[in-house]
Amino acid sequence: MHDPRIERFRDRAARIRHRDGRVGTVYFAVSIEQARPEGHLWWRRWSAPFSLVDGYVWGDAEVTSTLDPSGRYGPEYRVSYQAWGEDLERLLDEADRGVFTWLEEVWQLEWLGDEEMARFREERRDELDE
Repeated sequence: MHDPRIERFRDRAARIRHRDGRVGTVYFAVSIEQARPEGHLWWRRWSAPFSLVDGYVWGDAEVTSTLDPSGRYGPEYRVSYQAWGEDLERLLDEADRGVFTWLEEVWQLEWLGDEEMARFREERRDELDE
């Protein structure tokens, strides 16, 4: 069954803030997928369709847990995020409470407004189109 709460994630971004002061941005995209758990080229069995949230988290190395080759905190990085099944249910429940679990820590989730979202899309257009 489709959960209508997932629509708030469709092509939207939010700022994430940690209580220690770290700040990042997460962008979400929603798709409907089907897995092929078994089968060969001439016969296949597909799973039931399910919702998948793909996301990207931007921030410095302290936010993304990605270090540059020198091991220093440097430019902004982007890392992937995915949620489906139980992880998607947890994401939806947490968003209802205004939080987002990232790197096994709880961050405050603040959705970008329309104007800020338009600027974000323009600045990240090439990365979002990949």
